[in-house]
This record gives sequence, structure tokens and C-alpha cells, in this order.
Amino acid sequence: EFEIETVSDSFLGSYHTRSQFIGVVPDSIQVYKPVHDVSTKMQIVDTGETLTSMYDPSYLAKKDKYSYFLGGVHALMKITSQLDPRVVKQEKLLVIKDSYAHSAIPFLTQHVPEIHVIDIRYYNGSISEYMAQNDIKDVLMLFNTATFVDNASILKLN
Repeated sequence: EFEIETVSDSFLGSYHTRSQFIGVVPDSIQVYKPVHDVSTKMQIVDTGETLTSMYDPSYLAKKDKYSYFLGGVHALMKITSQLDPRVVKQEKLLVIKDSYAHSAIPFLTQHVPEIHVIDIRYYNGSISEYMAQNDIKDVLMLFNTATFVDNASILKLN
């Protein structure tokens, strides 16, 4: 069960920025907050910063409103959640993604206590070595179709 809150009604996104179409009706950004929220910490490995929220309202006043989710683009993040062991289906998950996944990742925190997030466009390490070092066996790849098809960074998975 979630409480749904509209946090912006003026989102135009990166495709609008690239196309410069005039007269496009903006989208809204909604956040689904669980009624029974769990304590979550998000470590941004790039900066060493640890956050207690996956939402950064400061971005709602900027052009890049989508960075409201997860506080922007980061090469590597680790998200931990304090979950009831009875609801845990898997202990760890690696999400390999582009920014398309940012709005979906908060939903995963309700089910997986340790989520590692790699943005393949910016991460330069070996993904298989990272998985071995962190004892990760499960991977979710979550991309915008255009990025998955057209972006050469996907070749890093080879």
C-alpha cells in the first residue's frame, strides 16, 4: 500500500531537451511512498556520501527534475534497507541500469535488504569482479530501450 504524491507537474525530460519541440504538455512526477516505510540508507560510492532518503527535493526546482529520484546520476551506489527477515526473498541484488531505473529502484527496497546499483555509462570497473567481491548472485538490468539498443556502454557487459 502506497501514498501517492505529485511532486512536480512541469517535467519535460531529456528527449524534450534534445528535440526542442514547442507546445509539449509537461508530465507530472509522482512518488509512491509506502505506508509502512522502512529505514533505508543510500551510499553514493563516487562521493562517499550516505543519504537517508532516496528523494532529493532540491532537484524539483531545477531543470533536471528527474534527479529527484536517487539524487542524480552516480556510477555506483549501495542501498541498504532494514527489512523484516520474513519478507526478504533475496539478500542482495545488483541493478545494472541507466537513469530510466531511478524511479523503480525505491520499490525494490521494500523487498531486498542490500541493493547495489551500477550505472554502466559511468562505471569503469569489472562488473563480474564487483559481483564476486560483494557475493552478489542476482542481477536486474533496467534500461530505457533506446539506451539499451543505441548506447555503446552496454558493450561493457561483454
